[in-house]
Amino acid sequence: MKRVREAVAGAVMIVGVLTNVAAAQEATPQPPPAQFPGPSPEGPSSEDVAAATELAEVFEDFCLKRFPDDEAVKAGAQDLTAMTPDQVKGILKDDPGIGWYKKTPLALYKITLELPPYHACAVRRMTANGIPTVKPYLAAITAFAAAQGRPLQGQQAQKMNLPTGPTVTIFPQAIADVTGQRIQTQFMVLLTNYHHQYGGEDYVGGVGLEVRYVRQEKQP
Repeated sequence: MKRVREAVAGAVMIVGVLTNVAAAQEATPQPPPAQFPGPSPEGPSSEDVAAATELAEVFEDFCLKRFPDDEAVKAGAQDLTAMTPDQVKGILKDDPGIGWYKKTPLALYKITLELPPYHACAVRRMTANGIPTVKPYLAAITAFAAAQGRPLQGQQAQKMNLPTGPTVTIFPQAIADVTGQRIQTQFMVLLTNYHHQYGGEDYVGGVGLEVRYVRQEKQP
């Protein structure tokens, strides 16, 4: 999480929908304003829309409604499969935290709770080539911000080529505190393209593109 936060800077609103993600990941990043690629002419299938909706719903349940109350997150995960310490470390590296697996007919979700000093909740799933829309996610975080009485602030999209091979593209947004001078809540969509090199437990073919939604709360 620390490396990702350091890569996020600038200001631009996330707009549009996510489609044809694998091709977008391979392309050279364009200057701002950055945005998700537009919808394909034929439109997404009902199954793809259902998958995008479910991902947003899992994120909303754990990371919008329960987080940053760690005990509430744990209570929501009591019937899920807990990750082993090694599995958590494989995701969070040296940052402290816990995690769970949530299996549905549509996907295997990895839910992580990163503990202070960096306090974050994330939901991720592996896809073959991405998801067709982020509208359910955008609707959820927009409603969350409205309930706080503070608007979402757009931020600059970033792209990183990791030494191990994957490419990570980050689409961030934020909510300021009541003073408007300091970011309180950071939201991020992270797309990790494994370029056909992913062989994890949730391998589903394609280029192997992980879609991750994150909420991080600034510590006092």
